[in-house]
Amino acid sequence: MLLQLTSTEKGKLVGIVTGWDLLTKVLSKGLDPSKVKVKDFMTPSPVACSPEYSVLEVAKIMAKHGIKRIPVVKNGKVVGVFTSYDVTVYRRIIEYADFSH
Repeated sequence: MLLQLTSTEKGKLVGIVTGWDLLTKVLSKGLDPSKVKVKDFMTPSPVACSPEYSVLEVAKIMAKHGIKRIPVVKNGKVVGVFTSYDVTVYRRIIEYADFSH
């Protein structure tokens, strides 16, 4: 997975770029990746979540917006990225975990 979070000089999230963006917005159009600027094909102002959100809340946001990854932002700065894979792992842990101890 290619994922790049782009930010301003102050560290604020301004866009997100994925491998899919590169394939569909650059390569499939015959553009030269060495000459295209990220700002020209990034998704600006992406949907983001707080570290305080529950896994279920984030999964619902991702489903609602049809996205597979979501930046986690605290005080305006990116502190992580939550992915659909993370949801899958979480579900497996809950499914197989023995919480009786």
